[in-house]
Amino acid sequence: MANWCVINCSNSYYKLQRWMQSFCEVHNSTKEHCSCQKPFDLLPFPNEKQADTRKTWIRNVNRNDSQNVWIPKSHSRICTVHFADGKPTLKNPYPTLVVGHNDLKTARKPSQNRKKHRYFKNSGPGHHSS
Repeated sequence: MANWCVINCSNSYYKLQRWMQSFCEVHNSTKEHCSCQKPFDLLPFPNEKQADTRKTWIRNVNRNDSQNVWIPKSHSRICTVHFADGKPTLKNPYPTLVVGHNDLKTARKPSQNRKKHRYFKNSGPGHHSS
């Protein structure tokens, strides 16, 4: 199972498969069998033999918190939308677009249901206010 490393990136193998199974009206076939360009590809991280490139990718993804350094696994992937040229190139070999952040808690908005629950937490049958 692949592991996507950029926080809040919704691209996935599932999304790519759904796109490939959709119908292309231009080529009158599924996109899997036509010459349409994929919306993105999923790339593995450079291996340890490419240590400098790997370190830069990890630093740019910026998933570190104050206690742990994130290290990609062999199944970690990053999609090509995070590269300036749509893929790693000699001019732009590193992911630089919409990549990572340090504070994961700020990425999530509070649920409206949780707010209601907190508001009514101490009310209801059997609870008496002083």
